[in-house]
Amino acid sequence: MNLEEEKLLFKLIEKRKIYWEPLVAAGAILVAIFAVMVPLFIHSDNAARAQIEAIRQDIKDFHQELYKIKFENKK
Repeated sequence: MNLEEEKLLFKLIEKRKIYWEPLVAAGAILVAIFAVMVPLFIHSDNAARAQIEAIRQDIKDFHQELYKIKFENKK
């Protein structure tokens, strides 16, 4: 293999070179976004469930009071 063919081969290899830095940076950004968003979603979901459960308990207590009043008035 002569020098010209070697230079041509190196140029071809350089053209096909993949630049990993942008891919790694994009991957790191995606991981960071998911690392922040998933716990926030889980936290907000748990808070919403707690509020819903509190509302259900209030409704249950309200209905129990209505039943007490209803049965007291029947007597």
